[in-house]
Amino acid sequence: MGQILTPKGYSAPSGFRVSQERRVSLDTAGLRDKPLRVLLLYGRAGQPNTSFEDAVTVTSATFPTQVWPVVDSHFKCLVPLESGQNVLRFHFQGADMYFTVHYLPPLQSPPMRLVVMLAKDSPQVFDAPPNQQAQNLNTLSVAVKKLRCAAYLWQALTAEQMQRHGFGRRTFRLDETWLPDSLTNQSSDQRNTAQVYIARARVTTAEMREPERAQQYNPPPGTPKSTKDNMFALFAQALDDYGAPFDQPCYVVGLILDSHWDPQQSLIVAHAALGGGRGNRRQGVFGSHCTHAWPSCLEEVVPAFLDTTKTDESILANDAKECGEYWRAANIGMGAFLHEAGHMLTLSHTPTGLMSRGFNNFNRTFMVKEPGLQPIAPADEAGSHWHRVDVVRFRYHPCFRRPIDPPPAPPGSGTECTFYPVTDGLLLQCPVGISMVEMWVNGRYRAHIEYSAEFPGKVYTPAGPQTQVRLQHTTSGANLITPCLVTLTLDDLRQMSSWKDGENVKLEVVTTAQAIESIDHFETFPQRYQVTLPYGDSVGGIPALKSVQFGRGEMKGTTAFATYFASFSPQFPPPAVPNDGPALPFLSHLRIYHGRYIDGLTCSMSDGTWVQCGNAKGNPIELALAPGEGLACINVRSGFWIDAIEVVTTTGRTTGWLGNATGGGLRVLKPPVGYQWAGIYGSCAAWLDALGCFYTKV
Repeated sequence: MGQILTPKGYSAPSGFRVSQERRVSLDTAGLRDKPLRVLLLYGRAGQPNTSFEDAVTVTSATFPTQVWPVVDSHFKCLVPLESGQNVLRFHFQGADMYFTVHYLPPLQSPPMRLVVMLAKDSPQVFDAPPNQQAQNLNTLSVAVKKLRCAAYLWQALTAEQMQRHGFGRRTFRLDETWLPDSLTNQSSDQRNTAQVYIARARVTTAEMREPERAQQYNPPPGTPKSTKDNMFALFAQALDDYGAPFDQPCYVVGLILDSHWDPQQSLIVAHAALGGGRGNRRQGVFGSHCTHAWPSCLEEVVPAFLDTTKTDESILANDAKECGEYWRAANIGMGAFLHEAGHMLTLSHTPTGLMSRGFNNFNRTFMVKEPGLQPIAPADEAGSHWHRVDVVRFRYHPCFRRPIDPPPAPPGSGTECTFYPVTDGLLLQCPVGISMVEMWVNGRYRAHIEYSAEFPGKVYTPAGPQTQVRLQHTTSGANLITPCLVTLTLDDLRQMSSWKDGENVKLEVVTTAQAIESIDHFETFPQRYQVTLPYGDSVGGIPALKSVQFGRGEMKGTTAFATYFASFSPQFPPPAVPNDGPALPFLSHLRIYHGRYIDGLTCSMSDGTWVQCGNAKGNPIELALAPGEGLACINVRSGFWIDAIEVVTTTGRTTGWLGNATGGGLRVLKPPVGYQWAGIYGSCAAWLDALGCFYTKV
């Protein structure tokens, strides 16, 4: 839809719908995508470029009427939807605008589950001022309503941000079921609404509030490190004890009800602001110390974000000294909690936005005014946004899948990225596709390249979006938008991120399956992986490259090994010492010792020599290479050590998986395109704890 001009000359952005009376306009961009229950909409009402305050009324057949402020013609509103057709009426000063939107609850993606955690003897109340305590507004049931409301605000904000970045209104879904709905205080009708689970911790309230468990606790100098479980661990234990649905891979955010401000210690006890992975779960947790300022329903959103009541620090926490008034406490409580949910969804700290400290402006996403500032248009929302790298990670996150998206990678498939040093740079390989390459300098984001259906190969540098950086990549596999192979030159990467000598550079790669792999100290990457193989009697040996090793190689008593060989190829001669020096012998036979893991390898060569790599114990399996048959690849499952391997030959023969075939992540060890085998290296203690390969340019 093109631009629409109102009688007064206001130019409505593309995607706006304007009422027949041209008194109300609404941004409907992206509303063909309806993956969320509560829509965040922005519009204009009344004459632009004039100062006034009024209200717009939103009515539907399935939800009580909601009223949202209009300031200088700007308004924002949260509109709940029901499954099926929703006819929405926007009323302003006698003018009506009708808009129809269809909503189908998404079921194709894993949900975000909401949990309130209690101590096993919890009083089931959270910190609140006396007037709220007198009205029982700080009970467990109120906390459930507040967490549900906050989660729908998070969902709506995320959908709006994805739309603004060009990805449609993608967002995570909540675990919903048929319950009495608390999103309105005008009725308690049953609707499909977010379920909030109640999980009990293993400890008492007093134990939970021990200061050494609190994240913000600073022990006196010389205090021994505490061995007590922190709040993140206590939350994980509570989910373990709860059982289904938390006994399967899932995404969980948890409110710690028994957090408490202790003014004598100047400490929020039983509080942690943490997000990340733990076992087969991803979880984010936050304390309840600001929950008194949160809205419990949509009718309370505007009053909560305009409440200038001063925080009484004798009874309430002023977290980070940024919660001096209730509306600011609402920002920190819900916004910083969303920050931790971002970590749960694999996000890192970014230079701006919610993954920085932009959550101080959380209210601005939903409001057209705040104490001391009005109007607040979308361009004025400051820190209340997801950074570009955040939304690119969301684009291929399983929680953000749509029915039209390709199916996710099956469990156990190769979702990790493998790094291959090449002569002038780096080759990245991932069977399920690469969605983003990030560059971090001195611990801070500097630039990235994104690969998506919407923006393939787009480069973001400190100067903004760029197109002049030369990129080399090939696309293959099921998804032709996100490449399975990417080759980047060091000059390109340095130009893109502008790092200087002496700075610490990290390259981080995100796959479409949300596996994240990184190379620290990337500024020294070429020197670390250029090697000379000490082969033959001549001085110098064979110039080669070595792959990034799989496994950490850090087991106690580990011993390094290396062996050099060629793999038969009818096209290329074997690697040789320069100036007509001796060539590497061909690998002719492999004996693999295995049991619970991989114990060792015996590599025999075509010249009759052999090298023991690791231990000669365990169950042996023999692989003799026939004439004209070479080594194609070694599939590896690894984490801290080498869990399992599968050797594949150029004729397609395979050993099958040896060792623990379900352990670690799946990677492929082989020379990159344009290179050939020159040997393997690694280390071994009780079993193999590292494995890599050598290769030379053909």
